[in-house]
Amino acid sequence: MAKWSRGRAVGFGVAALLVAVGAAFLASGGLVSSDNTATVGVESGVMVENGSDVTRVWADLDPADPALCGFVVDIEYDPDVKIANDCTYLQTVDFPLGDCVVDYDDDRVDPDIVRVAGGVGTAAGVSGDVILPLADISWTAVGSVGEQTDLHVVVQEYHDCSIPPAPITPTPVTVDGTNTIVTPTPTPTPTPTPTPIPGEEATPTPTATPTATPTPAATATVTPTPTPEATATPTPGVTATPGVTPTPAPGVTPTPAPGVTPTPAPGVTPTPEVIGTPLAPPPTGGGGLLGGNGAPWTAAAAIGGLMALALTGIGLLRAARGRPR
Repeated sequence: MAKWSRGRAVGFGVAALLVAVGAAFLASGGLVSSDNTATVGVESGVMVENGSDVTRVWADLDPADPALCGFVVDIEYDPDVKIANDCTYLQTVDFPLGDCVVDYDDDRVDPDIVRVAGGVGTAAGVSGDVILPLADISWTAVGSVGEQTDLHVVVQEYHDCSIPPAPITPTPVTVDGTNTIVTPTPTPTPTPTPTPIPGEEATPTPTATPTATPTPAATATVTPTPTPEATATPTPGVTATPGVTPTPAPGVTPTPAPGVTPTPAPGVTPTPEVIGTPLAPPPTGGGGLLGGNGAPWTAAAAIGGLMALALTGIGLLRAARGRPR
């Protein structure tokens, strides 16, 4: 009964605030429009067994609607799958007169309820094409893997700023969420890096040698290459080595031995000694071994002439040796 009393107190408080704001708005001559396509919803989520999750409640305003001055939104869920253990109200600026009641209905009988309510503090309200985050609800899983619960949105109050406050019609469209318990994804265990011992080299981890895929050999097309004809290389002419002109040895000119000229004794005139009979001159009319008539000499005549000459020379030599000093 305590939770219902608290929830009703919040609802009545917001309603009283809306009445006051509406009165002020009517006094200012404001008008209300009835057309809108506003939306109020809650996010979906997943949890692992005994895990936790957070989902957000939000409102998407229709710019054609009159200014919003107050709201009351319930989120219904199955407490056999998960339970709400915390709720954070987010509209402390635009709707400062509000709160999020996590245990509005928590008797653990499906459905349990989380209530979010808020109101403005002035007659201006909030309008325009905006999305308002209303509250964040924290959940704890109590069911088993595969179990799921719907998060059902019920809009209890959605008022303008008139006096007394009037509901904005039609009521905003609601978007329900779900929450499912899933199998946890195993976290890979990191491989510890061995700490090298000082002075020892770390043993490298063997790496598998990749097997090379043989590449098929391409069939090459051989194009015959013509053999070039050999071009005779001319042999340079041999230049004859110029002959060496022999340098003639300088001729030796014999130096005649000085003859001994006998010095005659003063006052003595040597008398030449005539030895033998001088040969008669050869007959005239020819010379050499020919006779005067051009006939050749006889052998006896020639020999005789030679002997006469030899005897004459010998005689002269003896005479010269026998001269007094």
